[in-house]
Amino acid sequence: MDIDIRKAGNHLLYGIIAEHYLVLECFYGDITIEELIECKKIEFSDPDYSKQYSALVHITDSIPKFSIDKLESFIELLDKLDFPVTRKLAIVADKPAQAAYAMMFSSMRNKKTPSHPIKIFSTGESALRWLGKSANERTELSELYDSFISYSLVV
Repeated sequence: MDIDIRKAGNHLLYGIIAEHYLVLECFYGDITIEELIECKKIEFSDPDYSKQYSALVHITDSIPKFSIDKLESFIELLDKLDFPVTRKLAIVADKPAQAAYAMMFSSMRNKKTPSHPIKIFSTGESALRWLGKSANERTELSELYDSFISYSLVV
């Protein structure tokens, strides 16, 4: 299986794997809230994007450059963009700063839409398991995830 890697802004790569109802996202480098908002607008407007897909978001190689107040404004924007509440969102963050931002995002978002499950993981494998992928799917998707992350490091 191949993935069509798409770029949204300067610091987001994403790929849509329709047969697995999954979007892979990889944020890297310094991320401002303005760029985060622009990236999500680009991704959500992609004709192949479906609100019914789950997402696996890798943020380990990113550096958040925004305040908690700005994070709250981002969550408000997601509401305006009709951000899906039926899909699962798995965030991979294995560094303290990224994990802290992911936990704050999860907490703030779950207060507004508790039916929108968000969890934070330290590995892609555990995230795929939580997303309900079978052992065979996890093997295939883990390889794809690893190559996707490797690609983001050379962009």
